[in-house]
Amino acid sequence: MISQAISRHSESCQPFFKILTLLTESPGGAGQSGTSASAQQPCFTQLVLQKVWDAAECCPYSALDWLALQVTRNRLVHSWVLNSMDSWLEHFLIAHSNQRVRNTAGYLLVSLVPSASFRQGFRAAHRMNREPQLSQEAQAVLHQIYTALLRLLPAAKHYTDMAQHGTMKLTTYFALMMYCCVSRTEKLI
Repeated sequence: MISQAISRHSESCQPFFKILTLLTESPGGAGQSGTSASAQQPCFTQLVLQKVWDAAECCPYSALDWLALQVTRNRLVHSWVLNSMDSWLEHFLIAHSNQRVRNTAGYLLVSLVPSASFRQGFRAAHRMNREPQLSQEAQAVLHQIYTALLRLLPAAKHYTDMAQHGTMKLTTYFALMMYCCVSRTEKLI
C-alpha cells in the first residue's frame, strides 16, 4: 500500500519514506545487532526491501537517498543492497538521465563502505589526499564495489556519445572510480 502511494505521489513521497524507516527500524537497534528486542515487535525490513526498487522507478532520488541512509543503520539492508548491486548499478549510476539520481547512486555505493570518514570525504568539496584508514571489513566492501565498477566499464562505453548522452553522463561514475582508488591494491585490480 505504501509502495503504491509512493508511485502515485512521487513528487511528495518523503513522508512515505519516513514511514518505511519506522517499519524497518527494530526496537532497541535490532537491525544492527540482532538483539532479543526484535522478538517483541516484527521488523518489516524484508517486506520493504521487496518493494523498494518499484518505488525507485517512480522516485529514484528519494529511494536511493533513503537506501543510502539505511545501509549505514541496518545490516540486512546493507547486505541486500551490496548483493544486488548488479541489478541496479548501471541503471541508476550511468544510464539514468537525471544527474542528481546518478550522484545519489554514487553516494549509495560510498555509504556501503562501513567507514564514516570515507563517506564524509565523498561529499566534501575538498577531498583529502591521504589514504583513509579502513578496517578489513571496509576494505573488503570497497574492493567489492570497485570490482563492480570495473565490470561496468564495457557498458560505460555505450554512454560516451556526446550528441546522445551529453557530456555529464559518466562524471559520477569516473569520480566514484577515482575516489575508490584509495591504495595501491585498488590500482592493481
